[in-house]
Amino acid sequence: MRAKLLSMVVGLCLLASPALATERAQADYMVHCQGCHLADGSGFPERGVPDMRSVLIPFAQIEEGRGYLIQVPGSSLSSLSDERLTVLINWILQELAQGSETAEPYSIDEVTHWRAIPLEDPGVARARLLEMISPGSND
Repeated sequence: MRAKLLSMVVGLCLLASPALATERAQADYMVHCQGCHLADGSGFPERGVPDMRSVLIPFAQIEEGRGYLIQVPGSSLSSLSDERLTVLINWILQELAQGSETAEPYSIDEVTHWRAIPLEDPGVARARLLEMISPGSND
């Protein structure tokens, strides 16, 4: 009887895990990102916190941009494990990115790799990436 009950509980947990992962990612966003980037990702451009929504997918489609999204201090220095940061960044790409394009989801190995490489100046790196995705523009 106990084995059957345990099996049912494990089965229910497995079925619920995508929903739980989404809830955890939302909670992690609220705790680690929303204070600066706001609930919708629009940020405070007038205070130096950029609106990330329109650049998420273009950045995530190029290697340097993929690194940048993990290397920014809010990501790289957060207390989140690499696994939870991976879930969070993939949730952000899915839920907050504007446009109809998509980007390949991050892997834990990729997050671990980029997180280990310090970003010297996020503003300079962002300006360089903006030039790469839209030459002649520096929004």
